[in-house]
Amino acid sequence: MDSVTTNYVLDLNAGLTQVLADGTNTYLYGNGRIGELQPGGFAYHLGDALGSVRQLADASGGVTLARSFEPYGNTLTSTSAGSSNSVFQYTGEARDSTGLQFNRARYYASVTGTFLTADPSRQERNLFQYAGSNPVNRTDPSGLFSREIVAKSFGYSTFEDALTAYASDSGGILTGKKWGWVATLLAAEDGDVLRVGSPVISDLHPYVHYKSAERIWLRDCDEIMIGSRPLLDYTNYVVNTPNPRELPIIWRDTSASYYVLVKNRAPGYLRYVDGSVTTDYPDFHSVDVSLWTGLIGGGPLNIEFSGVVDRFGNKYLVGGASFGIPGGGLTYSEGYVCSPYANCLSGQIDKASTRDDSNLVNTITGACISAGLVVDWGALLTRCASDTGAITFSTGVALSFGVSGTAGLYIGRDDSLGWNWAIRDRLDGVTLEDIH
Repeated sequence: MDSVTTNYVLDLNAGLTQVLADGTNTYLYGNGRIGELQPGGFAYHLGDALGSVRQLADASGGVTLARSFEPYGNTLTSTSAGSSNSVFQYTGEARDSTGLQFNRARYYASVTGTFLTADPSRQERNLFQYAGSNPVNRTDPSGLFSREIVAKSFGYSTFEDALTAYASDSGGILTGKKWGWVATLLAAEDGDVLRVGSPVISDLHPYVHYKSAERIWLRDCDEIMIGSRPLLDYTNYVVNTPNPRELPIIWRDTSASYYVLVKNRAPGYLRYVDGSVTTDYPDFHSVDVSLWTGLIGGGPLNIEFSGVVDRFGNKYLVGGASFGIPGGGLTYSEGYVCSPYANCLSGQIDKASTRDDSNLVNTITGACISAGLVVDWGALLTRCASDTGAITFSTGVALSFGVSGTAGLYIGRDDSLGWNWAIRDRLDGVTLEDIH
């Protein structure tokens, strides 16, 4: 740039810094740059498919500047009305008085169609090559993996097609709408190191378990590889694979939701989490013991005990009795609280909202009646005196069917046992809107 007083603003749409003012001109932004202040008032940028500023138009719609470009960006024609001008030209990037174009990572010479310095991301076979020698369909503003390469590595012709597959419930590329994974790929460069992780909730102290680190690289300039796997294989067999450190759990997604990108060119790392308006992490979990004590009143009676911890780290001891069929066993259970209870009947489980722990304490310690079936795994529907309820899923070695009554005792709190941090990470994570 010609001026040393340039101010920058982050363009959230492109993920790159944009010029806010350059000491002479002031620029207008929405999702991207809209226009700039000219002597006669604001002039608005009219672009083409590559983002090149082909025309400037005034507030009345009159064209005050018109340009055309050769394929690699050299100016072919330029006509203006009066003093109308703009430094933003080919692909919407700034061109200085020397004729060089500033593409954020390095300077580009449109006359020769090459960069002045080597590609810092090391993606091109020819490190001075522009846009893979395909300037009609590609731009090269940052040195990061292009959206086109991400889409192609997933087997789609356009990035929007890939996003549609992500958002689909019919399978697509991923299950669980892992937008943090997409954001990680868009921020990656050749040579970065990747680790993916999953929250482990069924252990004594919940934590994120990370799988082994893998290097990201570009094969034949147009396919993203992670370690020895193509991107699609890595997504299906690593990112989407259930966490082996969890018990066999079928009611929630235990595959990766955390992504750490250790940068190759500069020290530091980037961390992304899949985002959602709700999460399927449970409100509480427990270890349950049930014992058949014999026949009472002509029917079998089972005595039950559970050690329970909720997502805030509150601890409980819950006891009760069930009347149904002879049963017993040992299970691991996870529960979701409904408030009011009628939401349980309609399937409106309040999955990890911003609810505070008082509602959980009242539900777990209150007098409750449950009905359900557990054979290796199963589900229970619970209603409590406080008009709250819970849907609980269980897995283990047990046989239980009938109606049970329980009451709990609050015995203290240990924040290290809670996993509310994972819920907050998910609710604050990357969403589809962020990707767009």
